[in-house]
Amino acid sequence: MSNTEVEKIYQYILKKVSSPEFRNPIKNFIDENCTYFLDVDENTFQQGGLFNEFVMLVDNLLEKLCSDSKISEEMFLLAAKKGLEDEKNKKYFEQLIAYNNYNYFKSIMTKRNYQIIALVEKEMEKKEKNKKLVASKKQLKEIMDKEMQQAIKMSLALEDEKRRIEAIEEEDLRRAIKLSLEESKKKNLPKPVEEKKDFKKDFKKDDKKDFKKDEKKDFKKEEKKDFKKEEKKMKKKMMIIGIN
Repeated sequence: MSNTEVEKIYQYILKKVSSPEFRNPIKNFIDENCTYFLDVDENTFQQGGLFNEFVMLVDNLLEKLCSDSKISEEMFLLAAKKGLEDEKNKKYFEQLIAYNNYNYFKSIMTKRNYQIIALVEKEMEKKEKNKKLVASKKQLKEIMDKEMQQAIKMSLALEDEKRRIEAIEEEDLRRAIKLSLEESKKKNLPKPVEEKKDFKKDFKKDDKKDFKKDEKKDFKKEEKKDFKKEEKKMKKKMMIIGIN
């Protein structure tokens, strides 16, 4: 068989053995049964039974692959040998060549078991962290709510105190204004009404006296004027009749 033919068969078989259709049944079997395998030298009857089931599963898959593609066992072994030389894809062919070896089977089952244990522990740790985070967030929220309530209470108390102080200051201001007005009234207190009346009476009396005095003076002045006029008239008459 030419290298070209071997290469063609290899690429076909690689495509088949790496496909989900071929890989998933093997993977599911390993995941479902690996818990029975631990890193100990002792082999159990149950492990032996699982090994036989695994070999039968892979035999059926290979038989179907060769039957559908009409590939002989010799052609498959040539392709598998070439696959072992391919660093990128040799893992698929290593499993197919060694699948019927119990020690190899036990090693892959044990390895997968500890991988799943590690994944479960990691997931549990993650969930625990999430629980703690949720609890921390809840606790933080409760603390923040409590602090907020305290802040609101303090703010309301300060507001009430502010109003009380403003009311006291306003009352003190009213009292101060009242006292100031009373002091001002005392300083600018007007004279009694009776004194005003007496003052008016006295003023009227004095005014009347002054008026009478002025009236008498004016009367005397008029009387003197009239007397002088009469005296001049008499002198003229006497001159006329010749009395010196």
